[in-house]
Amino acid sequence: MKTPHPTQVRQAIVLLEEVMARQVPADAILASHFRRHKQMGGRDRAHLSALIYGVLRNWQSLRARVGDQPPALIGAVLHGQFNCDASALARLGFDDAAALVAQLEAPRDLPWTVRTNLPALMAADFKATLPEAEWQAAAEALNAPGTVDFRVNRRVATRAAVLADLAARGIDAAPTPWAPDGVRLARRLPNGDWLLRHGAITPQDEGSQWLVHCLPLQAHESVLDYCAGAGGKALALAALMNDQGRVTATDFDAARLARLAPRAAQASAEVTVRAFPPSPELRFDGVLVDAPCSGTGSLRRAPERRLDTPDIAALARLQGQVLADAARHVAPGGWLVYATCSVLRAENEAVAHAFTAAQAALFTPCPLKTPEGGSAPTIRLWPHRHNTDGFFAAGWRRAG
Repeated sequence: MKTPHPTQVRQAIVLLEEVMARQVPADAILASHFRRHKQMGGRDRAHLSALIYGVLRNWQSLRARVGDQPPALIGAVLHGQFNCDASALARLGFDDAAALVAQLEAPRDLPWTVRTNLPALMAADFKATLPEAEWQAAAEALNAPGTVDFRVNRRVATRAAVLADLAARGIDAAPTPWAPDGVRLARRLPNGDWLLRHGAITPQDEGSQWLVHCLPLQAHESVLDYCAGAGGKALALAALMNDQGRVTATDFDAARLARLAPRAAQASAEVTVRAFPPSPELRFDGVLVDAPCSGTGSLRRAPERRLDTPDIAALARLQGQVLADAARHVAPGGWLVYATCSVLRAENEAVAHAFTAAQAALFTPCPLKTPEGGSAPTIRLWPHRHNTDGFFAAGWRRAG
């Protein structure tokens, strides 16, 4: 890749400082910067993104070598990914470029967790949850860029038709291996692509798509998406049910929930949006709880989360309360599914086990569909096994 211009390097340092301040996610910071600098060409945007994400994806290993100052971190990416030697770094404006290169090239015996940029809070979980032979593969998969996945809206198009359209335009795409409505592209589509404009497809990781397909869903059921956010899973549920059931969405974040109505209109989907919390008397045949979490399963898409030190115990308490509140809306004989995009046991199995113990008289674990074709009361998706973001789900059936 061609060496970035000194102006881009200075911009990258400023933007990295903003990311490290954790005001907003990296993709939002970059998008805002690109909107303010519409004259930037595609190559310049690619260089700037590569510098920022090069730091974030290699956060632990770069910090171990050069510390946590943005200029040194950007310089490390220029040296490692753009092959800039000391003289090239000096021309780009780096002071003590020779010393920086010497730091980067000095032999270091770093632990595998640092070499693979695995946050410390995840290392113990990997060792307890995965076979030893998979530890490094799982860490490396979480550090790779996320796949470019879309869900085909079966109310508007078929997957075969979408793939045919993309192929006719010379766009590399293939069916996702697990989710029956998913397509995977080699690169992103422009925001103005007609498939997006007409609601034929919507961006959604295959793991998130599978969460809808794993549910013990039956035709004509009423379903509540209790933590709907902007409605990605609610829209997938509506498409899957094809007007043979009723989908209701709610979320404590009113601003995010407000994005659902226009998305539903674009997708020709019928979703009822209710303010949070829903009325206590409301009951549904099924309730999905995609709970707030650490997001450790989505590091592929949000590598800036490597900089976080979330209070996992506080999150687990919140998740337990959210799950208990949502359970009150399950009708007799109905199902309840708890899910996160975390890979940590404290947010997953521990929360599920605590709920099972507390609600044993009313809720019994029930099977969910696994991607491989089986069933289990809890399922996990892993980047290194399924090439999806990391997800967890647990299911229960309420006594009739």
